Amino acid sequence: MAIYLFSYGTLQLERVQLETFGRLLHGSKDALPGYKMESVEITDADVLAKSEEAFHPIAIPTGNAADKINGVVFEITAEELAH
Repeated sequence: MAIYLFSYGTLQLERVQLETFGRLLHGSKDALPGYKMESVEITDADVLAKSEEAFHPIAIPTGNAADKINGVVFEITAEELAH
């Protein structure tokens, strides 16, 4: 059974997909309405090593349907989601 996972951040990077899932993910463009993006500083060494970025985007709900975050919906397995 396919699981659909929306990504607006580093999971869109090929190196992060390979490090996390061991493969490149199949996805299509999509958007998350009613949210805006802000940044959060990452201090976890493992996450920093995979993404090579100290600041990651974070979704903040606004309640405004005009706001949206663009991203990609990836198809993954239930086992990959559990990982």
